[in-house]
Amino acid sequence: MLPRSFPTFRDARLSVFQAAAAAVAHIRAPGSTPGLERAAGSVASMQASGAAVPVQAPSGIDPAAWLCARLGWQLLQSELWGDTAQRSRLEDELLGSRCDPLWAGTLVDYLGYFGPDGRRAAIPYIRPEVAGPAVIEIASDARVALLSDWGTGRPTARAVLQDLAQRQPDVLVHLGDIYYVGTAAECERNFRQPITAELRAGGRNPAVYTLSGNHDMYSGGEGYYGLIDHLNDGPARRGNAPATSACAARTGVGSSWPWTPVCMPTTRSNGIR
Repeated sequence: MLPRSFPTFRDARLSVFQAAAAAVAHIRAPGSTPGLERAAGSVASMQASGAAVPVQAPSGIDPAAWLCARLGWQLLQSELWGDTAQRSRLEDELLGSRCDPLWAGTLVDYLGYFGPDGRRAAIPYIRPEVAGPAVIEIASDARVALLSDWGTGRPTARAVLQDLAQRQPDVLVHLGDIYYVGTAAECERNFRQPITAELRAGGRNPAVYTLSGNHDMYSGGEGYYGLIDHLNDGPARRGNAPATSACAARTGVGSSWPWTPVCMPTTRSNGIR
């Protein structure tokens, strides 16, 4: 379960907006959750609920950060609507304000995850016929751990992984969602780095697989596919076949209790394109 302090949304526009704020936050103050990211989450929550975004900052939100988040959301919307005059005005207003100059530029960069028609870019999905029929072999007595919605990069996520590492799993399967939108930087910061530091410390090297959630695809999937292609080495890899968002494993071959877990993400067929 995600903490209440970490709001997430199925609307890709809101997630991209949050991701841009988080990117600025991590550049300016790594490891913290400063005002801009918190303000962006509040703006996104109001938009998701259909509430009007007020000019005045809500209680508990820094007024300067609220101004930057509010103008930033309007900038993103004007770009998606194709309103060039509004976009130009908002960019000038942001640059003339006390907002971090990096904020407007990052928002414009993150708009690159959308095409000129406002739709998300095509996902580099690897089809089963390209990946081939390889099956991952795991021991019949393997200890398999499951996580879901874990890739937040927050201290609570680290704590969960630390607890899991004490149980010494042989295989970890993450059921999806690296937040906010699965950029290459988010996949590195919120998934690979904590996995390496916590789960693979001290010479341990469990196999790690992560499925695709909707948030992993909001940036077009490039971060996700770049991540899964380098998560494992040796027997945990499927030979030289490209890594995919689906997998099949086989355990207990020759034993009285064989079982075959199959991983089948559904984001490609449920409207997350």
